[in-house]
Amino acid sequence: MKNWLVIFFICVGVHGWGQSDTLYEENLRKVADIVFSELNPNLYDANLLNRSFSSNEITINQIKGNYSQIHSIVEFFSLYQDIAYSYIDSTKLMSVKQLGDFINTEFANNESTSVEDVLIQPFGFLLHNVSIIDSNSYIDSNFSRNNFSLIPLDNEEDFYSKIQLKSGTLIEFYPESGYLKGNIKYVPDLISISDDISNLHLSINVGNGFVPFNSINNLIEYDRTTDSLIGTLAFDYLRNDTLVYDTLTFYLTTKGEEVEKSNGTYWEYVTSYSNSTPIDFEIGTILGCGNETTYARRPIIIIPPYRPSIQPFSMQKYFTQFNVGNLFNKLSDLGYDVFFIKLQPGNESLELAAQAVSEYITMINQNKAEGFPNENWENIVIGYSMGGQITRYALKKMEKDHMESGSPHHHTRLFVPYDSPHLGANIPMFTQLVYSLFSESNIFAYLSFAALIDEASQDMSIAHVVGSDFIPQAGTNIVRIYPDITCRRTQFVNSLTNGFNHQFTSLTDTRRSFPTFTRNIAVSTGSNTQDYNELYNLNPGKLLFSQNGLTVGYFGLNYKLRRLYAAKYAPDHTLFRIKDQIVTLGIPITIYNKDFRAEYGEEYEMSQSGFKDEFYDKAPTGACFVLRSNAFFLLGQRHYENHMGFLPMVSALAINKDIWGLGNLHYNLKDERLMYNKFNFIIGIDESETHGYPNLGHPSDHFNITPFEAVYCDPQTYDHIKLIETVEDANDDTPGSYDPSYLDYTTEFIVNEVEAQNVFLQNKTIGNNHVQWDPNFTYKAWYKAQNKLTIGSLVTPKTDPGDYVIEATGNITVYAGQEINLKPGFHSQQGSEFHAYIEYDCYPVGGKSAQNTQNESKISKEVMFNENNVSQSVQKIENERIEISIYPNPSKAEVTVLFPVNLEGDFEIVNSIGALIQKNSVPSNYKSEVKLDTGIYFLHYQSNLGHKLIKQIIIL
Repeated sequence: MKNWLVIFFICVGVHGWGQSDTLYEENLRKVADIVFSELNPNLYDANLLNRSFSSNEITINQIKGNYSQIHSIVEFFSLYQDIAYSYIDSTKLMSVKQLGDFINTEFANNESTSVEDVLIQPFGFLLHNVSIIDSNSYIDSNFSRNNFSLIPLDNEEDFYSKIQLKSGTLIEFYPESGYLKGNIKYVPDLISISDDISNLHLSINVGNGFVPFNSINNLIEYDRTTDSLIGTLAFDYLRNDTLVYDTLTFYLTTKGEEVEKSNGTYWEYVTSYSNSTPIDFEIGTILGCGNETTYARRPIIIIPPYRPSIQPFSMQKYFTQFNVGNLFNKLSDLGYDVFFIKLQPGNESLELAAQAVSEYITMINQNKAEGFPNENWENIVIGYSMGGQITRYALKKMEKDHMESGSPHHHTRLFVPYDSPHLGANIPMFTQLVYSLFSESNIFAYLSFAALIDEASQDMSIAHVVGSDFIPQAGTNIVRIYPDITCRRTQFVNSLTNGFNHQFTSLTDTRRSFPTFTRNIAVSTGSNTQDYNELYNLNPGKLLFSQNGLTVGYFGLNYKLRRLYAAKYAPDHTLFRIKDQIVTLGIPITIYNKDFRAEYGEEYEMSQSGFKDEFYDKAPTGACFVLRSNAFFLLGQRHYENHMGFLPMVSALAINKDIWGLGNLHYNLKDERLMYNKFNFIIGIDESETHGYPNLGHPSDHFNITPFEAVYCDPQTYDHIKLIETVEDANDDTPGSYDPSYLDYTTEFIVNEVEAQNVFLQNKTIGNNHVQWDPNFTYKAWYKAQNKLTIGSLVTPKTDPGDYVIEATGNITVYAGQEINLKPGFHSQQGSEFHAYIEYDCYPVGGKSAQNTQNESKISKEVMFNENNVSQSVQKIENERIEISIYPNPSKAEVTVLFPVNLEGDFEIVNSIGALIQKNSVPSNYKSEVKLDTGIYFLHYQSNLGHKLIKQIIIL
């Protein structure tokens, strides 16, 4: 072996790896055909392992007779590729593209044909006897060269020997799928043997003994929660009339990691839904308090993120990942029905997915009307990542169609995109280049490239290889890139910006491409303050990853030079530099020699962002991993710390580009006064430490900054939408302290927007949110608060000031647990209907549908309440449960106390230190006017039947 190495180093010196005497070909199969074209394939049975130019450790070990290693999916595909290249007949095994397309189709079919939410994974098996030229054959001068072809000398048949290559693995790209059970599937096209092998029989043991594994018994279930993670494949076959028995072990999860154990199902129901599109739904449901039927009552519809076909994801996994801070449970406890949709497939075009979601929203609205005909709760829609874009498109198009043709209204009041790419998602151009360049020679690069160019990814990407121009510079190895978006994204954005506008669309600010009839808020998983240059040692144009050196493979000496650079908004900037060369059996070969340079690339890698290491340094899809897997033992060096940006905060919150600007992606939400939690117009006062509402420093113009009426982004940066997993995976090397309590603030933010203790309604016209030309159309909506509901013109900092108007075509119902306040700015015009109730949060099935209308307050003429007549309206709202109402509260001097009707009792008022102030019996009219000095007081009530209540009174 030492002599062999010496010869190759001599070759390097003699040939100098010069361009003139080096074979240059980027297709490795073509290289093999040129180098070995003069050899006689009849003498090596048409497969010659040397043709692969392998630097794969698994292949090298098996050449040396070491078969002990358990193969993961990475090792299996590396060996598959080496065997595929060894054959003269390129159709003997699938090419990388054919294999990738087959796997994508297989996973998609398994999901679409399954009637239940189950995990089905194909199994791959390789058993090939291949020929190989002993590396010493060249030293013995058994070959000469004719240009770049190897010419055999005497006794060519003596140069070859046979070795066996074998591997078995579960084809699993995402082991953390959340399934408790798995099914190993027999797929004939992934069972590959050489022609000299026959009568193959397979058996698998996953902990319960060996069972046959074939086309008849083609599914074997296994438990993914057991402590044993190793399966065994036993096989026997005939070769040269000899019966051979053998075994292989394989991981039951690709990483050899145990799946999280669970005590049971999280959803109350998991059902299926089909629509007019090729996209099917699996729907996980939790019914809200007060709804014991299967009908939707107060729907919250949740749309998930992008999911490639090779990524199975259980409904249980979705629950675990997104029920952060018990979000779903808290919403259902408030009486909301949670519907979480799993798209099958999860990577179709956004337009097609939006059509499917639109049909589902329409069905939900019909479902509401059927199940609760006298209630009209509006929908809430939450979209994670791609789900936010699907929902944005669906809602905006539904508004357009409703206004123009009277098609069904979306009847949605709140739209919550969660880390969604409103300005696009950043898949770094250097990563896209690695995928593209290696897509013919590396299965993981190809699968990543296939996902990169699917319709959903093209719809969302900021700069894309498909939309960008690549111009080779004549006479050099330089390729100039002019980054741009795809035609698909251009059409998608144009539809949102121009195609779906209607008479109430705002055309003068950032709201133009967002739905008009909903309150729109947004969440980002980037940091609200951090500068990622400081946090992760990043700067524009920075060298991120490098390889440079010689490696020795079994078939030759390899030279690897690779460089990956962060984007830079400048001309002629290198993003990806690659030079790969090999000397095999004396023939120098240049495989790649390219310098990809971008013209003014946007610097999103350095931006405040939810990160996604799958595109950078994470196996098996990271760009750095792909380069390492093609460089034998040359690991290379990473030059940045931890993470780089994927979903920029400025994109997730749709910050106006004219404000944050190119080349300056650090945007401090607090410094820019976009995050406050107090109603205060003084700049710099009451700045929120964790979360808050829109730009109180800009009460009238924040829509020029962001289209959202509230934004949230905590001080930490998370893996894009993985949330608690980011905190759990953080180690001591991660800068900063990950505090899981911040995720509770995220949940609090969303829950408070869905329904707070105290709900405030302002700046809305019921009548300007539906068709104007249909006199028979009435828009009906219900609202509730756990404690107090207030309506007026300037009652909350959570949205712009403005009157709340119910026009003649409006029918609005509100109720609250304690009190309802009508403030200046509330209008219920002639012909409209307004109903108000004091009621507990949750009540039996049927709710208000079954209640007597004597307890409602109807307003059928135009009125404007001022501070003096608010109490007159509230006095009409009686309480049918054992409850006390106090209004106004807080007050400046006097409050009115309404006691439970038809119940005698006593009450006393004490101050904050417990001193008795008043003590009286409940008046015969069950109402008492109480005058108090400034302070905090407590009213203690006890009925003659033993009911006890305590209420706080605040006098300002």
